[in-house]
Amino acid sequence: MRRAPPKGAPLSLRHPPAIEVSLQRAGDLIRFSVLTKNVKLPADFDVANSGLGLRIASMLGQQLGGTLATPRLPDALFVLEFPEQPRP
Repeated sequence: MRRAPPKGAPLSLRHPPAIEVSLQRAGDLIRFSVLTKNVKLPADFDVANSGLGLRIASMLGQQLGGTLATPRLPDALFVLEFPEQPRP
């Protein structure tokens, strides 16, 4: 039996995050997306000025000829799109 979080507990304890991962083909692009539910990002969130993990993911996207974006702020949705055929 799970116990309910105490009254006044942070939202993250009352509604723990769930992660949804998706890999899709969109025309000639591959789209890899990660959505962390119950987590909101600041309106001025910028991948380039965030943590090391997102900077590495962004660099990987660039190496594959693609991009890393957060298209649905404030939702914590990260989308890495790159061409199906790697660039030479």
